[in-house]
Amino acid sequence: RIYDPSDGTIVRTLQGHTGRVRRVAWSPDGRQLASCGWDSELRFWTLSTGGERQSCGLGTTATRAPSGA
Repeated sequence: RIYDPSDGTIVRTLQGHTGRVRRVAWSPDGRQLASCGWDSELRFWTLSTGGERQSCGLGTTATRAPSGA
């Protein structure tokens, strides 16, 4: 869910992740959002429509540091 910070109302609900969302990152212009969930999916959103632009599976090793790092 995306909330209005001035009054706490829900502005938009984004549908896609099958588990909890771990992290989000806003684009500098505030029009797009990237989210990563416990479902190991990275999703990119257009906030004006609430539509998912793209998604990709991260797999189980994408978030781990390389051996010896």
